[in-house]
Amino acid sequence: MNLFLAYTWLLVAFAMIGKFGISAAFGEIYIYTGELFPTVIRSFILGFCGVGARLGATISPYIYHFVSIYMFIDQGGTFTCIISTFTSLSIVFDINCILSQ
Repeated sequence: MNLFLAYTWLLVAFAMIGKFGISAAFGEIYIYTGELFPTVIRSFILGFCGVGARLGATISPYIYHFVSIYMFIDQGGTFTCIISTFTSLSIVFDINCILSQ
């Protein structure tokens, strides 16, 4: 039996987890980025981050089909998602800080 066909359910589960992560990150972009940057460049940065999020959401379904050809894409993408998740959770928020205008 082909190893790829034996773990189809696992690939679908990881694809759904990835889709959930993309949806959560897309909503987080507008909340966190608005507070992170100064007012002068906020609209440009929000637009730039929105383009990146939509590009990732557009490309993500096709990654599933490329896994059978290039197996390293799946492993690299999983590693990148894990690192970015822990990095975003470790960010110290600016509660009770005076922000410059």
